[in-house]
Amino acid sequence: MDNFSLLTTPWLPVRFKDGSTGKLAPVDLADENVVDIAATRADLQGAAWQFLLGLLQCSIAPKRYKNWEDIWFDGLHADALHKALAQLEHAFQFGAETPSFMQDFEPLTGEKVSMASLLPETPGAQTTKFNKDHFIKRGVT
Repeated sequence: MDNFSLLTTPWLPVRFKDGSTGKLAPVDLADENVVDIAATRADLQGAAWQFLLGLLQCSIAPKRYKNWEDIWFDGLHADALHKALAQLEHAFQFGAETPSFMQDFEPLTGEKVSMASLLPETPGAQTTKFNKDHFIKRGVT
């Protein structure tokens, strides 16, 4: 497995001014042609925005609260964004060579469940057990 960086590898689906879509790395989001995130589902769209908001809040937060206004009016400049995110890059590297940031090496205990169970439209164990998945069907995702 090659190394993957959540900051510098283009993975984030975005929509451009001309209506086309593509993938961009978060470090390149100062591109003025980007108008929105183009996730395939509303919950993933919200998750992507939350990720980016948290990333920016942790990386470019001004020392004084009132200085947020400067960023609001002046916008994000590509060089400032690159410089701010460079400090966090080590924490967003994933790959076989080194452990990932905050990776837990303890073995997991408990029952194995499918990854689909993380999605909101997947019925829970109780619903499936009592065959009550009338509106939200199991095995669809």
